[in-house]
Amino acid sequence: MRNYRWTVRLLLITILSFAYLMTLSAQELRCTVRINAGQVQTQERQVISTLEKSISDFMNNSKWTDHDYEESERIKCNLQITLDKNTKIENNQYVGNVQVQYSRPVYKTNYESLMMNFLDQSIAFSYRPNDPLIYTPNSRNTGLTLLLAYYAYAILALDYDSFSPLGGKPYVEEMLNIINNAQTSNVGGRGWVRSQNKQERYWIMEDMNNPQFATFREDMYKYHRLGVDLLREDPQKAQANIFEVIQNVKELQRVQPNAMLLRIFVESKSEELYNIFGSAERSLRTQAADILMNISPTKASLFRELKN
Repeated sequence: MRNYRWTVRLLLITILSFAYLMTLSAQELRCTVRINAGQVQTQERQVISTLEKSISDFMNNSKWTDHDYEESERIKCNLQITLDKNTKIENNQYVGNVQVQYSRPVYKTNYESLMMNFLDQSIAFSYRPNDPLIYTPNSRNTGLTLLLAYYAYAILALDYDSFSPLGGKPYVEEMLNIINNAQTSNVGGRGWVRSQNKQERYWIMEDMNNPQFATFREDMYKYHRLGVDLLREDPQKAQANIFEVIQNVKELQRVQPNAMLLRIFVESKSEELYNIFGSAERSLRTQAADILMNISPTKASLFRELKN
C-alpha cells in the first residue's frame, strides 16, 4: 500500500510539474513596459510602479493564442506609456500616449527587423491600484485591458503574417472583436471609432481587415520569409523579392495614400530598405531609390544616396 501511495504521489508530482512547465512555455510575448509620469502632479508615485508592473504581468503572462511557445520564441515588444497632465491618479483616471514597438528576428542572424513603431496619441483609461487586469473575449472589459489586448493581437497579426501568407487572420478578427467591445462598452477615449483621422489605432484593424490590403499582407510574407530571411543565403534573389514588394506598396499607396498599414511599413522599414538596396547592383539600386523616394518623401535625402 505504501509503495502504491508513493507511486501515485510521484505520478501526480510529475503531472503537475509537466503542467507547470507547459505554462511557463505557453506565453507568446516578452514585453518591456515603461511608464513616464513626469508631467503628472501627484505624491502617489507608488501607484505608477504598481500600474507598470500590472501591465507588464498582463502582457507577458496572458495566453493570447492556441500555440505553445518556447522561451526563446517569445515575441519581443515594448510599450512606452507617457502620462500627461490630465491624468488624475486620485480619481483613477489616466490620459496620455503609448509608443508600441515590435521587432522580428531574421533567420540565421542576430539582426531583428523592426515591424512596428507606432505612437498612439489618444489613450485614456481607468485604473484602481491592485485591481486585476483580465481580458475576457466577448465580455465587458475595462478600457485598459481592451487597449493592451488590442496591441497584443496587432503584434501577433503582423508577426504571423510575416511567417505565412495571411497567417495573422485569427488575430485580426480578435482586433475587430475588441473594437466592437470598446464601442459597445463605452470605455471612452478616442481611437476606438472610425474617424477622419487615419492615424488612430482603429485604422490598424480596419486596414488589416480590408480586402484591398490582402495582397499587401501577403507581401509581408514575401518581404520577410522570401526577403530578409533569405538575404544571407541568396542576397540577389532576396533583393529581387523585396523590390517586387516595394513596387506593390507604391501602387497601393497611390490608391490608399494615408493608409495606416502603409505608414507603419514605411516608418519601420526605411533604414532597413536603405541597407538592403545599398548592396544591390547599380540598376536595381537606382530603381529602388526612385520608388522609395516616392513612397517615403520624408526619407528622400536618405534614399537619394542610393543613386550615387
